[in-house]
Amino acid sequence: MEITVPRATLTTEAVMTLLRGALDHAAQLEKAVYVAVMDSSARLVGFVGSDVAPRICADVAKQKAYTAVSMRMPTAAFKAMLEKVPDEREIFLGHEGHIAAVGGLPVVIDGMVVGGVGVSGGGQAEDGACARAALVALGLEPD
Repeated sequence: MEITVPRATLTTEAVMTLLRGALDHAAQLEKAVYVAVMDSSARLVGFVGSDVAPRICADVAKQKAYTAVSMRMPTAAFKAMLEKVPDEREIFLGHEGHIAAVGGLPVVIDGMVVGGVGVSGGGQAEDGACARAALVALGLEPD
């Protein structure tokens, strides 16, 4: 019987790269956003926001990062999954921290979720693009 499993998480440098990648892309889009990064255990390890982004976007960015890590999938896929199982929607969304909105991506290395990034403030399409840019800045290919 196995009693441990390997676990990996993001380095400080990786967290900073994710934050900068998302912010730089948001600046190119001229969008004011918040960016949250969670480690592999869904603990907030990086957070930054624009001076003018609405405060609610801070919480939403954290929820997107949390959902991406805890569900081990992009929040867009989580949103699509919930649309297919409307009876279970309340169960998932009733759990504190989950959100069904585009803009959160897990950070996956060798099949292992090592963190997540969430972006909010630019609209779901722009948030998703900023989250993808964060992964690209880290040298990863977003799904």
